[in-house]
Formats: sequence, C-alpha cells, structure tokens
Amino acid sequence: MTSLNNSAMEGPEQSAKQEAYLKVITCTLIAILIVLTLFGNLLVMAAFCLCKELRTITNYFLVSLSVADLLTALLAMPIFLASKVTSDASLFPGGEVFYDVWRSIDIICGTASIWNLCLVSLDRLLAVAAPLRHLVILTPTCAKAVIVLVWASSLGLSGILNMNWDYKGILITFISFFLPLFIIISSYVKIYQVTTRSCILRRSGGTQLKRDIRSAKQMVVVISVFILCWVGFFVLTLILSFKRSMSSKINPAALDFLKSLTYLNSCINPLLFTMVSRTFKKAITDILHCHKPNFSRARRPKYLGTRQTNMGSFVVSSLFRRSSSIQEIPDHKQEHHCSQIITYIERETCL
Repeated sequence: MTSLNNSAMEGPEQSAKQEAYLKVITCTLIAILIVLTLFGNLLVMAAFCLCKELRTITNYFLVSLSVADLLTALLAMPIFLASKVTSDASLFPGGEVFYDVWRSIDIICGTASIWNLCLVSLDRLLAVAAPLRHLVILTPTCAKAVIVLVWASSLGLSGILNMNWDYKGILITFISFFLPLFIIISSYVKIYQVTTRSCILRRSGGTQLKRDIRSAKQMVVVISVFILCWVGFFVLTLILSFKRSMSSKINPAALDFLKSLTYLNSCINPLLFTMVSRTFKKAITDILHCHKPNFSRARRPKYLGTRQTNMGSFVVSSLFRRSSSIQEIPDHKQEHHCSQIITYIERETCL
C-alpha cells in the first residue's frame, strides 16, 4: 500500500519537474533570441550611420526593416518571454488590457517588418528591370514617404484588432502576410527572369552563369526563410478566424512554437539581407573589429573608369549630363548604360 502511494506521488512530481525543465529551456532560448536580434539589428543600423556608402535607397528600406525587428525585440519579445515565465497572462499588470497592448505592438512590428521586406524586393525589381526609371521615380524623399506609409498602415491595422468585427482576423492576415507574400515571390521571380535574360543577351557565360546560379539560390533562401517563419502562424490565425471553436483544441506548445518562428525571422533578417551585400558585409566586419568602415581602399570596378564613384554619381554623370530627360538619350546608348547599371546591381546585391 505504501509503495502504491509513493508511486502515485512520484508521478505528479516527475511531471512537474519536466514542466519546469521545459520552461527553463524555453525561456533561455527566447532570451538568447532577443539578445541576438538586438545585436544583429543594431549592427545594421550602426553600419548605415557610420558608412556613407551604405546610404542608398535600398538600404533605407533595410534600416526601416531593422527598426521594426529592433522594436520587436525590445517590446514584443520580452512580453512573450514574461508570459512563458508566468504561464498565465492574468498575472501581468493590467491583465487583459496589457495583453491587448502586447497584441497591438506585435501586429505593428510584425506587419512593418513584412512590408519592409516587400519594399526591398520591389526596390530590387525596379532597379534590375527598369534601372533608368528607378533613378527617376524612387528618390530618397519618395522612399521615406513610402516607409512612413508602411508604418502608418501597420499602426492602423493594429487598431482594427480592437474592433468588434467578426472578419477582422481575415483582413489582418491578408494585408499583413498573404498580399506581401505574393508581391515578394512575384518580384524575385521577375528579378531572376530579367537577370537571366540579360545574361543571354550579352552572350556571357562562365563567371556570369555562376553568378546567376548563386543569385537563384539566394532568392530561394530568402523566400523559403520568410515563408517558413511566417506561414504557419498566419495560416493558423486564418483558420481560427473562420472556426473559433477550434482554439480550445490547439496545443498551446504548438502555438508558442509558431509564434517563436515569427520572432526568429527578426533575428535572421539582418544576417540574410546583409550577407548578400558585399558593402554591408565589409562594413559590419569592420565594426566587429572595432574599426570605422572605410571603403577608400576598396577595389573599384573597371567599368566605372579611373575615378572611384558610387552608383548614383556614375549614372547621373553618364546618362543625364548632356540631356534633360531620359527620352533624349539614343536607344543604343540606353541599352549600353542599362547593361552597365545591371552589372553594378548584380555585383552589389548578388542579383
């Protein structure tokens, strides 16, 4: 009889120990994820501020992306960590109100992060497919206005969350994920088609072919990581929007895992979108070695001539010095300069 009582007591104790170990491991991993996310995104922002060569239109979007991911690590992820420590949202100061605030912050940061990824893909598509138009349309002022619009839209979308409307989850899911997902995939598919076509027109192989193969692999990695980190959470959100009765049947551990994947994307983004840029890679390497980024001794491309210039000065001097509009440039010269611009973009963005 005594042995039966001891075994009955050991069962709950063993289960409690396993639950405690799992909680410690989970909280430790989330804490590490927060630190890595802060470190990576602060590096990106430091490189942008310290290196004037990085202050390009595309990098405006990357910095906005880093700000979104940084706010995620500062505001949303610590609250998520606290919820895992307490295992009860009602223990937070403010209770349900505090939980609603966290959800709003999470939607603002997550939506802004996803749409900034979308802006990066659209910027690269325009730069590769229509480089002349890219220089005229996408000015720094225009880029800043688009970034402000993205953040304002994210803020407005978080307001919909607090509305008493049955289909708000469907609308938020579509605008926050499925629409930008379609744009990102379409953009990178078009970029690959344009770069492959330009390679065929130039009749170049060897190094260029290897570069195109490497670009295709990088595009697959970018799209795959984005889908892997976000699709599970938003598909589950979409399902629960249609059938709320299923919420009680979902394992909380599975939901936490899907949510953690979305936070993992904020940690991976700096690595993913800076390692494909040689300039960003060198700047971050210099910062890690406690040196200010310096590109004065970097090897200059042969097609830029004998003087070191950046992309903007090269294009302006070669295309617009003797003309007031793009239409005044002869067609054969436009094709020649387009080829040069595409070559530069491919080298800098590995596209």
